[in-house]
Amino acid sequence: MNLGQFFDIRANSLNSLRLLFATVVIVSHSWPVAGVSGEPYLGDMNYGEIAVAGFFAISGFLITGSRLNNDLVSYSRARLLRIFPGFWVCLAVSAFVAAPIAATVRGGWTVADALGYVYSNVTLVIRQWTIGGTLDGAPRTDSWNGPVWTLMYEFSCYILIGALFTIPRLRSRWVVLTAFAFFTLGCVAVKLGVLPDTGLGAKMENATQFGALFFAGAVTFMFRDRIPASTFVFVGALFISVASIAANWGDVIAPLGVAYLCIWISARFPRLLVERIGDGSIDISYGMYVYGWAVQQLVVLATLDQYGIGVMIAASVIGTVPIATLSWFAIEKPALRFKNTRQPVEVRETMGSETRTEADGLERRART
Repeated sequence: MNLGQFFDIRANSLNSLRLLFATVVIVSHSWPVAGVSGEPYLGDMNYGEIAVAGFFAISGFLITGSRLNNDLVSYSRARLLRIFPGFWVCLAVSAFVAAPIAATVRGGWTVADALGYVYSNVTLVIRQWTIGGTLDGAPRTDSWNGPVWTLMYEFSCYILIGALFTIPRLRSRWVVLTAFAFFTLGCVAVKLGVLPDTGLGAKMENATQFGALFFAGAVTFMFRDRIPASTFVFVGALFISVASIAANWGDVIAPLGVAYLCIWISARFPRLLVERIGDGSIDISYGMYVYGWAVQQLVVLATLDQYGIGVMIAASVIGTVPIATLSWFAIEKPALRFKNTRQPVEVRETMGSETRTEADGLERRART
């Protein structure tokens, strides 16, 4: 059996995996936000970074399927509606709810600062991280929304795959594989320090790493009819991924393994969590990701971190869940009603010289 036959768009746990990854990000951030040492690492990657790798690999798999089965306008509308409404509300909540709460203790909040925060970051490019002096005295004074900087790279991958597949001749698995190879070579160049000095060191490193992960997911989707679905391959992918990350070469070697692991696990265990989360009726992973850091700053403000890292983690996760749930039902899910992408039907797609049967509307059960 190949991976395409093994993976069922109507019975998989990709949403559950992403919720797990978002929770791991919160757990991983608990140490730096509380200002204590001991954050767990595997090689040179903390657990939050490994979880984000899973996010990008899953997105590459899903978004490639979405783009192949929708015209550019429908695809673009769906991507905009999935990212921006929830993000904009998160900026507003951070600026006009979380920061004023912190200001009751620390001071330093003004409407101008709050408006400047929202305006400066509205495009996903984070140009303002703090809001007045509302984080003064906190262990981490540098940010109200630490993880959201990755959304710029996520959305850039959406744009790239959208533009790439606009040209019919480029709708080929080999073009996607070439893009993956390009980003992987970029990771190698960053690792070896041979890239020219353009003043974009960190951005270049992030772009190559996230691009490799996203296109590893895209390659997995495009070659799913040739990739075997077996426990043996799963164990091999797990070993290679863990070993390469532990050896500090995970950004170069691990992406394909991470993508395979995510898709195989989601197919093998289609109900990791309760059914309503697993089938996409509730998808709070995005809200958990974008609100987690701000909630953690408020947990520190309430001095709960002083009771130990376990209390810090528990309070952060428990505090984020209702906000993420409200974000899903009040903002994200209503916005997605306007995306107007096609409903799941079996169609024939021709990509270059390759013809295959696609299950349209791949995101119905696992939205990104």
